[in-house]
Amino acid sequence: MSNRIYHQQPIEDDDRHSISSSASLTLTESVPLLPGKHLDHTTLQQEFHWIFYNSLPIIGTYLLQSSFQFASIFTLGHLIKLLSVYIYKELISYWLYCLFLRYLLPGAPAYIAFEATKRYLQAQGIMHASTYSMMVTAPLNFVLNYAFVYTFGMGFIGAPLATSFSYWIMFLLLIAYAKFVKGSEGWGGWSRECLKDWVPFLKLAFSGIIIICAEWTAFEVSSLAASYLGTTDLAAQSILLTLSSATYTIPMGISIAATNRVGNAIGGNYGYKAKVASTTALLFSVLFGIINSLFFLLTRSKLGLLFSSDQKVIDMVSNVLPIFAIFQVTDGIASVGGGVIRGLGRQNVAAWINLVAYYLIALPFGFYLTFKLNWALTGLWTGLTIALFLVAFGEVVFLLNIDWFQEVKRAQLRVKVEKDKVTENLV
Repeated sequence: MSNRIYHQQPIEDDDRHSISSSASLTLTESVPLLPGKHLDHTTLQQEFHWIFYNSLPIIGTYLLQSSFQFASIFTLGHLIKLLSVYIYKELISYWLYCLFLRYLLPGAPAYIAFEATKRYLQAQGIMHASTYSMMVTAPLNFVLNYAFVYTFGMGFIGAPLATSFSYWIMFLLLIAYAKFVKGSEGWGGWSRECLKDWVPFLKLAFSGIIIICAEWTAFEVSSLAASYLGTTDLAAQSILLTLSSATYTIPMGISIAATNRVGNAIGGNYGYKAKVASTTALLFSVLFGIINSLFFLLTRSKLGLLFSSDQKVIDMVSNVLPIFAIFQVTDGIASVGGGVIRGLGRQNVAAWINLVAYYLIALPFGFYLTFKLNWALTGLWTGLTIALFLVAFGEVVFLLNIDWFQEVKRAQLRVKVEKDKVTENLV
């Protein structure tokens, strides 16, 4: 989506021979892959508590990272006319943002490193570190932006430079947390092993890229289509995308927590725990999706006033919000279902589901509703809602047919192969 924000536990040394010896046994649901350490028990209540507690800091992190966008929409929506909205979208996107990119580049390595380090810590169950970093950096960024632009007299280029500086601050704070508080346990130092066996890594990465880009591009194409409908539609679309970005932080946080919970359970030989965790996460997403839907339905006639003073824009936002409310539930299930699938290491499945749902079915149908049947913006959001319904449906069907024990077996065999390679290189 436009402007959206998007492990296995190692086998202990004393268990290496246990895996080899147990490989000759007949494996069933009741036979642990790690003899003597099979504690595969949990409840929906326990998983709900874990996912709720660990998704909150992730949600907070993404909200803080998105705070600048929200502030701009809130402010500019009341100052500029509809024609200015169009000019803003066109000129800022194609001209001025090029200048931003030039001065944002010094902060790009830090931003990338921050995201990688954040996932490294999350894989260890450390969810709060990035939130703490952003709680310091986000308000500091406002101060730096003001100082660079006005106090230091740098003008327009001061904003991206301040942001680049903030990226380095948030990254260094995260590194400091990992080193001095918690997180260094998973750091093994530099190893030449990272230069080998890139094919499996790139396969997973490529599938992940397809998942993100398929959704992001679909929403960008929808925004482009909205520009052909008129400036009022484009202004309403900007508001709806901003609202969608805000609410998406909730399923995104649940999704990342579910990825780590399921991945660690699978890697730790806890197939039942992974199954319960995935079910809990999906139920959690439905719950928050319903809450979001009710919020938009109850505030549909007033919500547009936060972003615009133009009554036509407010009315159009109000007209689309019922479809947008349904979208919240499907968006949540699709996001969390994708997170569970990532925890299983089956990104390729989610990638194919996204490609088929968006580009073979939903987008063509949405454009037909928009331009042929003259549903306008309602047609676009109907298409996007159908896309996410199909994604959610496909992911849930896949997960319902998963053999969780076989997924555990596949994960343990992958770990064994990797450890054998390391052992061979050491010898």
